Amino acid sequence: MSDLSVKELLHQTTLNQLSNKRTTAYGIDQKIILDIGSLYIKFGLSGEASPRQCLPNRIYKNIENCPEGIIVEGDLKPLYQLRLNPSALTEIYERFKEQVKLIFYRFMMSDYKHKRKVLIAENLLLPIDIKNAIATILFEYMNVPSIIFAPSQLLALTSVGKKTGLVVDCGYLETTVLPISDYGCLLHSIKTMPCAGQDISQHLKQLIMKYASISFDDGSVFPFSEDWEKLLTNYVIEDIKASICFVGLKPDPATEIQERTKDGHIIYRSSASEVGYPMEDRRLKILIPGWVRERAAEILFDEERNEASIISLIIDAIKSTPTDLRTSLIQNVLLIGGTSMLPGFSSRISYELKEQLVENNFEHLSSHVKIIRSKFPANTASWIGGSILGSLKYEGQEVTLEQWNETHKVPDWSNYTILNEEDENNE
Repeated sequence: MSDLSVKELLHQTTLNQLSNKRTTAYGIDQKIILDIGSLYIKFGLSGEASPRQCLPNRIYKNIENCPEGIIVEGDLKPLYQLRLNPSALTEIYERFKEQVKLIFYRFMMSDYKHKRKVLIAENLLLPIDIKNAIATILFEYMNVPSIIFAPSQLLALTSVGKKTGLVVDCGYLETTVLPISDYGCLLHSIKTMPCAGQDISQHLKQLIMKYASISFDDGSVFPFSEDWEKLLTNYVIEDIKASICFVGLKPDPATEIQERTKDGHIIYRSSASEVGYPMEDRRLKILIPGWVRERAAEILFDEERNEASIISLIIDAIKSTPTDLRTSLIQNVLLIGGTSMLPGFSSRISYELKEQLVENNFEHLSSHVKIIRSKFPANTASWIGGSILGSLKYEGQEVTLEQWNETHKVPDWSNYTILNEEDENNE
């Protein structure tokens, strides 16, 4: 890298934009940076200090009948799920196309006209069918000149100025742990489990329906019932989770577990206070018990329930790496993804990781555990890394429009033959 610091690079690029120059501080043409998550899409230009917007993936109602420039927004809905079936691909394609139209035509029209390259922060385990759908829309519908695919975990590590570290990505659909050494992703050591923010949301909704109450503006309070389930839209659940939930310390079974119900729920004792979540009309509130706020995310740490936990993933990833890398990895643990932004999440990870390392005969590593404190929000870390690398001469796995028209192939991290074919062609 150049002697320019990240801060100076972003500052100089901003000055170039104000003076109508479309290059970064290094004279590189700016790229459009897309971080395509299942629930949100972050976008902006390389060299910018933050995404221009985090666009939620919603169900837009009757979009074809709306007047021009007006969109009636619906509830949040993930763009895709981990398990795909052929019938779902058509819906994914159409929904992503509508999102791309919003991004390019409404928010980035002046930048889109310059036919910029697009850098995509991708999940290494993203199904190839979804990647093909993304490439098809960008190449054939938006006519972009090229697409650069870069691992989101590597980009996130770049945003904190590290080249080696253990990236724990706790997003909406899955939790992934990926060791990275000298900017190289150790794919053989990647660990994942299908439990993340979506599971917390579903668990939170179940707890609210069973243990919460409804308070009206006249002071009357009633137990929450199935009749009120329609209030708990995906948007409301996500807002409750982000605004009033937190991750408590590891519960002591002897003192903090009050009851185990027949349906598998655990009622905890908690010092956290009950909080009233006001609905939009302000005529009623959902009264959420303190222990629900504190323990809704407990499923991430429950190995018995999920056959894995976020801590066991980290331990397994460490075990699968060379011994001489383990200390440097455990000293640089980076937490990314929206779920990792819950208050108390980082402290819980640090505490339990040290405890589990000792139990797994890694006492020499437990004293080296360090969670990296990033200056950027965890849910935009990958986008920031893309903004930085997009300002440099970084090509990554680039597919040009001409290559796409010839092969209709995109890089597949699980299929090395495609990558090898590209390397041979470049030679």
